[in-house]
Amino acid sequence: MLVALALTAAFAAQNLDTEPLLAYCKKPWWNPISSCVPSNDVARNVGSASERSAADIVSFDLNRTTTQSVYRNTTLIAALRAVLKQPGSATRPPPKEEGRRLEIESVGSVSRQLFGPDSRRPVGCSDSEAGPFQMMVRLSTGCSGVMVGSRHVLTAGHCVYSWYDAAGNELKNKGWKMDANRKVFVGYSREWGCPTGAPSGTGTLWGSDVDGVQTVRWVEAISMMTYTGFVESGDAEYDIALIEVKNRPETRRSASAALTGLPWMTFGFYSNPSYRWTWCTAGWPGDLSPPLQLHAECSRDKVQDIEGKLFEMELDGAQGQSGSPLWPALSPPQSNGGHGAMFSDKLEAGPAQGVFALLYQEVFWFFGWWVINESNDFARIDANRFVSLCAWISDHVRAGEFNPCAGVL
Repeated sequence: MLVALALTAAFAAQNLDTEPLLAYCKKPWWNPISSCVPSNDVARNVGSASERSAADIVSFDLNRTTTQSVYRNTTLIAALRAVLKQPGSATRPPPKEEGRRLEIESVGSVSRQLFGPDSRRPVGCSDSEAGPFQMMVRLSTGCSGVMVGSRHVLTAGHCVYSWYDAAGNELKNKGWKMDANRKVFVGYSREWGCPTGAPSGTGTLWGSDVDGVQTVRWVEAISMMTYTGFVESGDAEYDIALIEVKNRPETRRSASAALTGLPWMTFGFYSNPSYRWTWCTAGWPGDLSPPLQLHAECSRDKVQDIEGKLFEMELDGAQGQSGSPLWPALSPPQSNGGHGAMFSDKLEAGPAQGVFALLYQEVFWFFGWWVINESNDFARIDANRFVSLCAWISDHVRAGEFNPCAGVL
């Protein structure tokens, strides 16, 4: 059943990203006199998980927790070997349907890190109903995410699992994030960039999801997963999660009462992604007003480093953007469509390659100079994660549903 909800006080007043996306500050072992900004981030234990444990899945159906090992499943091993022989791979799109400030700063109670003038732009009303921006979703836990299947959402691990408290210390009682009623909700819309308020007039689109007035609908989650490396170690290199929702998100595309399923973004990996590509992200930054408006950035020359498990980027970021997807803008045709008036370079959205996980800062003294390393980092989908994410999605596809991972396993 499809239920349209106004942004009630309960949802609007939720804390943005209850595990703050603050600086991970590391002192080099060889320089004990180095200075660091205090840490308060899920990345405190970055690199602490073993490769084997980090490839394993922890799944939660809001009643029972289970684990699945990539390395003990012969089907997944065979799929991984096949994937590793390719320069890259991605899931399938839905069938066609009609219808530099180099420091971490605080703005109010929201932490952010910008690189020069703020490059994030509000997504316009007309651009919200097509291309990649209609696929973006908000979580009731205060994070961002993106649809990657008919009922599946890609986001960050710390958006679904609590490992740190507000002071950045390891929690004694860790666990899955839920409200007082043990529920998690996913909000979606084809009008993220449209003004809020009651629809006016009696035009043919009045009351639909493309009438120019923001309609946000919420659907309940029924299961979640993240990686053992994050659950056991709080390691931000494995800060990736999936959410399964109860029903496929659907919207009204016309004055008709007929409903159209929300499309999803493909995801995958490239073995050699380019530093020179234009890279994009979109989410709900808590430092900008209004905080409930989707913002996006597409920029070139914003890659600091591409590591095996992290993209170290200079794309601007803040709390609330946790779980935002990272994708390359590539020459058409791409499965996820163009960026509309947001970006006029005619490039289209490629597969999601990772999710926003942390604001990183490292400050140390080196031969008479203070050295500052800063980046906004995205947990990267590598071959292991691509296969294991697809395995979980395939296990949570209902009879008759289109499986975006068909052909991967």
